Amino acid sequence: HYQHYIQPITLWFDDALSAMRSLKGIGATHLHEGRDPRILTRSQLQRLQLAWPQQQGRYPLTYHLFLGVIARE
Repeated sequence: HYQHYIQPITLWFDDALSAMRSLKGIGATHLHEGRDPRILTRSQLQRLQLAWPQQQGRYPLTYHLFLGVIARE
């Protein structure tokens, strides 16, 4: 028997770089095999900011917190 709950937590940032730094701060740095490990160039960061969905000029970053309990009977 188990129970689970998923709670979305959205943080808001003034720019995409701040959101990405937040991800790095929690250790969410995953490099795909064959990917260039260098940081983004200024033009790549600008393209990312244009592609990132914004609300009222702010950049949302949503985590999905998963809480679960498994009980043995």
